[in-house]
Amino acid sequence: MSKLVKTVVVVGIPGVGKTTVLNIAVNELLTKGYVVKVINFGDYMLQELIQQGLVRSRDEIRLLPLKIQREVQERVAKRIRYEIDSERDLHGESIFFIDTHAVVKTSTGYWSGLPYHVVKYLMPDVIAVIEASVDEILSRQVRDKSRERSDYGDPKLLSDLLMMNRMFAISSATLVGAPLYILYNREGSAKETALELVDVIINRLRV
Repeated sequence: MSKLVKTVVVVGIPGVGKTTVLNIAVNELLTKGYVVKVINFGDYMLQELIQQGLVRSRDEIRLLPLKIQREVQERVAKRIRYEIDSERDLHGESIFFIDTHAVVKTSTGYWSGLPYHVVKYLMPDVIAVIEASVDEILSRQVRDKSRERSDYGDPKLLSDLLMMNRMFAISSATLVGAPLYILYNREGSAKETALELVDVIINRLRV
């Protein structure tokens, strides 16, 4: 039997339903008997930055100077690669999801969430881009009271972000020679989108 894809990077701008899709996909894979781990890049970043006393919440990260973000990004990427390699040796056919962003809106412009100094360590076998319409994103943001995303509430900005998210993801995939899949998460279809992601992992892609 061919080996499964090992490392799957999942990206999407805030409000596309990425976390929901990913949670359903993980549960589906677990029921099929696969060993699965989700690594949230932002959680690792937040942990590092809180320890340094630089932020108090995740939404403050993108407001930091790029130099600081870049340094922490690289440290986190190295740490994640070490953990993946260590757990692969323990579990063999494991599937590692890395939940992150391909593009980040900062005070100095748009910045890649998967630049070379990050993606060269992560070395994804595939990058999955979760997308939704601008109207769907705005609706989900209104319902999600757990995050402060007022700076992501402009329809024109969201349209630009969707375009740049895809472009940045393509650039990152090109850097490491990884395939890219675009999955559209329509309102009420998170399960179907998740099952498509599962199909990509266990049926369409073999390494």
